Amino acid sequence: YRLNDKLQIEKNISADWLKESVLEVVKDLEKEKAEWLYQNIYVVEIEKADKNKANVYSFSIPLRITRAIKLFIDKYPPLLNDIFPDFLDYIYSEKNLYELLFKILVGYFFAESKYSGKVNDKVINFGKNLAKNKGKERKPLDESILYLSKFQEVLNMNEKEKVEKQIDWAYSEGLRVKEYLEKKYNEKAKKKIEGISYKILDAIRRRDIDAFQQNLIRAYLEVEREIPYVFVEALKEENFNRVAYAFLVGLNGRKPEGTS
Repeated sequence: YRLNDKLQIEKNISADWLKESVLEVVKDLEKEKAEWLYQNIYVVEIEKADKNKANVYSFSIPLRITRAIKLFIDKYPPLLNDIFPDFLDYIYSEKNLYELLFKILVGYFFAESKYSGKVNDKVINFGKNLAKNKGKERKPLDESILYLSKFQEVLNMNEKEKVEKQIDWAYSEGLRVKEYLEKKYNEKAKKKIEGISYKILDAIRRRDIDAFQQNLIRAYLEVEREIPYVFVEALKEENFNRVAYAFLVGLNGRKPEGTS
């Protein structure tokens, strides 16, 4: 009904408008399902098997998933609309969203690889599209892809405010290192950033905290800056993904609009 209402009001219907409208309705429905389950209202499907028998299927979502949807689905970024079905598949099949983020970054960093054209993976190809730019340089990453990290951390039952603060801080640090490298090396900074990024991505793939720390040290030595002490606390096993991914995205990110 919500979509019908939108269709009746809107006069200039485009494919993009329709796609966004459908996604908004789906997000509303996901949140509503979570609300129902919070109130112990269950959805069932009754399937007639024969004249005297029917099969009843109940729809149930783990509490931690309903909590995350309730808290966070409204903040789903438009940038990720193309992979919204994949996002839902990951959370309902209880796959880790960091795996989804990793695939996006693989597509992003290896978009120019001679093998990239042969990849037939929707999420990796989505990452490749994020890298596309009018010029030769790779387009900077948008901070909003870290929504996947934040959602996963809420799924992990971590404190939302603390997690968001840590992710935002690590992103800002990555962005700061990028700016230092650009000031120091000018046109050559791109190669430096790429080299560090590939090594960090590999450390993330292997969940190798030591390798990440070594590359972090090299990055800060490169720009002749001290490593912030908070990295010591941040780089505990349970914090590794959120810090490493956020730093990597920041290292390849861009300043928010309106900042100098």
